[in-house]
Amino acid sequence: MLRKFIDWNIAISDKVERILPKKFGPNPSLKRHLTLAVAEKMNAAPSQIILDVGGGYVCPYAEMRQEALGTKFYMADLSESQLRKNKAADEKLACDATKNLPFQDESIDVFVTRTLFEHLPENEILIQESHRVLRQNGYAVHIFPCKFAPFAILNQLLPDALGKFLLNAFFPKWQGEVGFKAYYKNCYFPKIENLLNEYDFEIESKRLENPPYLEAIFSANVFA
Repeated sequence: MLRKFIDWNIAISDKVERILPKKFGPNPSLKRHLTLAVAEKMNAAPSQIILDVGGGYVCPYAEMRQEALGTKFYMADLSESQLRKNKAADEKLACDATKNLPFQDESIDVFVTRTLFEHLPENEILIQESHRVLRQNGYAVHIFPCKFAPFAILNQLLPDALGKFLLNAFFPKWQGEVGFKAYYKNCYFPKIENLLNEYDFEIESKRLENPPYLEAIFSANVFA
């Protein structure tokens, strides 16, 4: 009975989505902006090292790599199974982003996270670590969902097991990619901005997806 109800809801949702204005559907603009921001930085100089923390199995900006520049992609993720699927990475390292990252001081040129902040119970450590491992004038680029987005509020209210069950039931094609525990600590626009400033980042650009409180993106560089 529950399966029939879920199938009925999926069918109705698909029909409604097709007739809604585009602004109500998935908006890839910020993710595209992140990809272009990383590509711009990595292609600005030769022999740069890009560190994507929590990147898992995909590296969306790899296709924009200019081979002659000798850019290297380092992927760090808690999941070894996700890393094994990543074909674009030059180096893969399984590690915990809530602890000190196993990289030397001032060894990275571009530090990237894609919807990682919300899954870390102590994400301030990651900003601190990004400052440590970045070279002078290195860049950090982050995208994260805001804790006040409707889906984020619902995710915070639902028990973890129930939220994961509903996501897998309504979106079976995303199984294994969604449903990870989310904390949303510090995941709102002014808080992340303040943390970046606190750790001596100079914010180069920032964007907030419309309607408000869905996703935010920051690009920042380390003070020389």
